[in-house]
Amino acid sequence: MFLLFLIPPVYSYVINADMGPRLDGFGAISGGGATSRLLFQYSAPVVKEILDLLFLPSYGASLHHLKVEIGGDGQSSEGVEPSHMHSNTSTPNFSRGYEWRLMKEARARNPEILLSALAWTWPGWVGAGTKSPWTDPDIAVDYIISWLEGARDTHNITLNFINADWNERGFSPSFVLALRKALDARAFSYLGIVCGDDAHLFSCAEEAERDSVFRSSIVALGSHGPSLPSPIVPSVPLWNTEVHVTDSGGTDLSTIFARYYTEQNITSGTLWNVLSAYNPGLFSPDWGIFRAWWPWCDYYEPIGKLWVFAHWTQGTRPGMHWLKVGSGTGNLSGGGVYVSFFDAVTHDFTLIVYKPSDGVPENATFTLNSTLLFSIASLFAAKSSVVSGLTSTTPPDLDSYFVVQPNGVIVDPSTHSAQFFIRPGDLWTLTTIGNLTKGDPLRSVTTPTPFPSSFHDTFEDCVPYSEAPYWTDMTGAWECVADERGIVMQQVVPAHPLAWRPEEQRPFSLFAANISLKNVNVSVGISLNSRNDSALLGVRANPNCCGRVITGEDLMPGAWLLVSGGFWAVFNAIANVSTVLPSEGLIAHGMLEREVIPGEWYRVGLTVQNDFLSGWIDGTNLFSAVSVAGQGVPDNGFVGIGTGTWGQYVSFDDFAYLSLDD
Repeated sequence: MFLLFLIPPVYSYVINADMGPRLDGFGAISGGGATSRLLFQYSAPVVKEILDLLFLPSYGASLHHLKVEIGGDGQSSEGVEPSHMHSNTSTPNFSRGYEWRLMKEARARNPEILLSALAWTWPGWVGAGTKSPWTDPDIAVDYIISWLEGARDTHNITLNFINADWNERGFSPSFVLALRKALDARAFSYLGIVCGDDAHLFSCAEEAERDSVFRSSIVALGSHGPSLPSPIVPSVPLWNTEVHVTDSGGTDLSTIFARYYTEQNITSGTLWNVLSAYNPGLFSPDWGIFRAWWPWCDYYEPIGKLWVFAHWTQGTRPGMHWLKVGSGTGNLSGGGVYVSFFDAVTHDFTLIVYKPSDGVPENATFTLNSTLLFSIASLFAAKSSVVSGLTSTTPPDLDSYFVVQPNGVIVDPSTHSAQFFIRPGDLWTLTTIGNLTKGDPLRSVTTPTPFPSSFHDTFEDCVPYSEAPYWTDMTGAWECVADERGIVMQQVVPAHPLAWRPEEQRPFSLFAANISLKNVNVSVGISLNSRNDSALLGVRANPNCCGRVITGEDLMPGAWLLVSGGFWAVFNAIANVSTVLPSEGLIAHGMLEREVIPGEWYRVGLTVQNDFLSGWIDGTNLFSAVSVAGQGVPDNGFVGIGTGTWGQYVSFDDFAYLSLDD
C-alpha cells in the first residue's frame, strides 16, 4: 500500500480552443543605457554567433520583437546612448551608436521581427529651455521624426512601432496627437504608436478612455511591470513594455508572460534587456537573456534564461491567439500553469506548461476537445529542467535546458489526448510548429580571461562619431573626432540633457573593462578648448560603491584629479561644480606652476597605491602620497575621464593604464 502513494497522480485538462486576444509577441530591449555597448567589440565570427542566438527563428531566443533606445545624450542606467542631434543647429548624424546595426542584423535574420523605439532621454534643446520635452510638442515631434527618417532613409530600416513617451517619466496627450498627425503627413502612416512606458501603471489609459480621437491614434497601451487592476479600453491591447527578470536560471521567466496574461489580459511582453553586454560592475548586472561582457577574449555565456525564453518564442509567433482561461489556459492541479495558443489561419497549436520546484509531480493528460484540433496527430516538444537561484558567478549547466524530444509527444487519435510526465521545475513547449532547435554555436573560447593588466590606446583606430573601445559614457557623449593631432576622444554635448534621472552632475566616461582595479597608474593627454574648461582623470571610480548606485542623480565615488587653466584639485567624487573649488569632497588642491593654455596638449597622470595618491602633469609632480584613507574613496573601481560641465569640448588622447595589483 505504501508504494501506491509514490505513484504520481494523474490529472486531466481539456483544451476547448476558445480564442482570446491576439498574441502580440515576446521580445527584448536594447537600450535603457548602453546595455548592448560591448557586443560589436567582439570579433566578427563571435558577433555572428551571438546575433544568431538572439534573432534566428527556431534557433535560440528567436525574438519576435526588438525595442531600441532613441539616444538622447543622457544617462539611462548602464550609460549613455548618443543623440543623432546634440543641438538644434547640428546636422542630424545617423552614424552614432550601434542600435542601427543591431536592428539591421535582427531584420536580416528574421524579416518578420517587429521593431520599435523609445526615448529614454532627450537632448536639452528639445525642452526649449525647460526640463520637459513636452513644453513644445512640435519640437519633440520633429526630433522623433528626424530619427525615424534616418532609420528609413540612411539605414533602410522600417520600424513597426514608436513608443510615444519619456521612459518612466510620463507622456503628453498633445505630443501623442501631434506625433500621429506628423507620422501620417510624412509617410509614416503605417507606424503604430504605443502609448505608455511608465512603471506599474498604464499611464495613457485614462486619456484613451476619455478621448476617442486619442484612442484611435494609438495601437496599444504599455506599462513596465503593470500592477492590478488593468484598464479596459475597447479595441486597445495591453502590453508589458518592460519586464524585469534577474534570475539567470530563468525561474521567473518561466511563468511571467502567463501570469500577466491570466491576471491582467496583457498580450505582449518585452524583457529588459536583450543581453548583458556591459560590465557587471555597472548598475543592474546580468539582467539580459545571456552574458556578453568579455569582448577582449571573445568569450560569452549562454544561461538558462536564454532557453527559457526560447520556450515562449520558438513555438509561437505574433498573430496567433491566446486561448481563453478555462479553455486552453489555466492552473495545473499539482501546482503550475499551462497556456495555449492557436493560429486561426494555419491552425497551428502550441501548449506551454510549467511546474514550479515546489509543485507535485504528475502524469498530465491534455485532451484537444475541439474540431479545430482533431487533425493533430503529434506535437513537437522541448523540455527544460529549470534551475532556480543561479547568479552571475554560478557556472551554467545547460544540458537540462531546452532538450528537444526526438519523437515529440504523440496524440492518441481515439481520444485526441496527449499524456506526458511533469516533474517539479519542468518547463514544456509542445507545438505543431516544427524545427524546435537548441542552437549550438561552435564557440572557440570556452573560458573567460581577465582584462589585460596594462592597456594603451591612441584612438587612431576609433571610427569617428563612435565611442572608443571599452569606454562607456556615464553622462554626456564622448566621440572619436579628427583634429590636427589625429583621432582624439572629445565630450560633445553642449547642454544638460533631459535625462531619465534629471540631476546629472557633469559629463564623464568610464573605461568600463575592469572594476577590480585597486592600485593603478593611469595617464592621458588632454587639451582644453578654453581657459575655463576643466579636464578630469579618475581612479577607483565605482558606480555601486558606498550604498549608492549611479543612475545619473548621484555623485560618482572615486578619486578624481581636476586640471583647469590655472589650478588643480582632487575630489572623492565628481561634485556639482564647474570651475570653482567646492568644499564637498575636496581632498587636496593647489595652483599650477604653468598655466594650461587652451589648444595645447598636456599629459596628466594619477597613481594610486594602497591608501596613497600621487598626480603629475607633463612630468612635474602636482602632489605625492596624499592619503585617501577615510576620504570616501572606494577600495577599487574603474578609471575614467570627465569635464567640468556641459559644453566644455575637452579632448583626450593617448590613454594608458598599468595595474599595480599584480
